[in-house]
Amino acid sequence: MATTDHKIFAIVMAAVAVVSITLLLVLSFGTIRPLYTSQKVTTASVAENYSGLKEEYVPISILDVNGTTIIVGSGCKAIIADTSEERAQSIAFGLIGEMDERPNVHDGMTSLLQVYNITLNYVVMYRYDNTTGAYYSDAVFQKGSDVLVLDMRPSDAFALALRTKSQIYINKTMLDEVGVNIC
Repeated sequence: MATTDHKIFAIVMAAVAVVSITLLLVLSFGTIRPLYTSQKVTTASVAENYSGLKEEYVPISILDVNGTTIIVGSGCKAIIADTSEERAQSIAFGLIGEMDERPNVHDGMTSLLQVYNITLNYVVMYRYDNTTGAYYSDAVFQKGSDVLVLDMRPSDAFALALRTKSQIYINKTMLDEVGVNIC
């Protein structure tokens, strides 16, 4: 595929993602429930699901991007993982609080959250799958008393959390098992 074809493909995929996320959020907080790996839950059940947040999770104090490598951790432990160029760039822009010359899917999502008065309460990076090499995270959104827990790729969740200035937590056990010493 030529470089132009890659750019067109990336733009189409970003547009599909924006439309999908928009429909998901609007429908999740309305009366129609989408078919997706998300849960519309009550504030009480979120509090119950993440009641061990302070004991089992730590806020990230390290988030850096080097090329397509993301470094995320707390204290002297960090997880070093690769992501796509677009996601890494989006996280890098989120870290410095800037936007590329054209808004990306995370910028669009941030605008949607603002327009529909939806808050990203926090992101929780909670699991690593040894067989696939994939990390898992949840993003917890709230509108009034309605809460939506959305399964998101950590890189997408980080890019969105940086734009909304939401806290990112990481599972302590996973960080100890998968993370490397960086001090």
